[in-house]
Amino acid sequence: MKPFSFAPLLVALCAPATLVRAQECSNCAYDIPDTVVAGNASGQTIEVRATNDIPVFALQAGLSFDASALELTGISRTGAVTENADFFESAIDAEAGVAAFAVLWDLSGDFSVKRLPPGDRHLIAVLEAESKVASGTTVVSFREVVVSAMSVIPIANVMSDPEGLSIRPALSDGTITIEDRTPRRVFIRGDPNDDLELNITDGIFVLNFLFTGGPDARCRDAMDANDTGTVDLTDGIYIFQFLFLGGPPPRPPFPEAGEDPTADPLPECVE
Repeated sequence: MKPFSFAPLLVALCAPATLVRAQECSNCAYDIPDTVVAGNASGQTIEVRATNDIPVFALQAGLSFDASALELTGISRTGAVTENADFFESAIDAEAGVAAFAVLWDLSGDFSVKRLPPGDRHLIAVLEAESKVASGTTVVSFREVVVSAMSVIPIANVMSDPEGLSIRPALSDGTITIEDRTPRRVFIRGDPNDDLELNITDGIFVLNFLFTGGPDARCRDAMDANDTGTVDLTDGIYIFQFLFLGGPPPRPPFPEAGEDPTADPLPECVE
């Protein structure tokens, strides 16, 4: 039996684009789906997928990202089609905003069993990320990169067949929407007992809090019926006047729940 050599695969994966013989593949692609992640949060994930209409025996991908908005902290293959590959190596340069990974399915050289079969949008890696801003949009893109922890030569986006022919996939970058998921402190002004309706018990709630050691409101702003930025006797009176004497209604947010439109020194609402 002719001894197997990995040299053709390594040439296909590592050689510059202008030097590599190309294998035809009408439907080979890498893509990063558009993804929504939480703002200012770790533990976010972004998928990397591959489509191929011929068997693939090795692949590599180079990525770039805006490190001021999103930092890649790891590249995982858990749950991906690369999970059973004999070789999976990744590296990230967070400061430079670049990353790369490489996969070789079978180190024994018997590609009849372990390989990436033809298929549509295989999950090949999961990017683990931390968003660095509260909200906004950024892009994770495919490009030829140098990640010194992995290689001193540029890492191109290629797939390979066992003959050492390079497959240049179409590349589709991913738009990452960073979403502000800070809990919203909503309340109804004048409804300190939080039963979603304004009645006589709300005025009594305010007076009990002020004078008899009664419970505090989940949102102290709800007790501040006249929106002066303090809770005092006038708030209880304000509620009674509105209910029974034709006085003005509580200041917004009222009658629907909402956030406080005015700044004040009262403590934040609690969940």
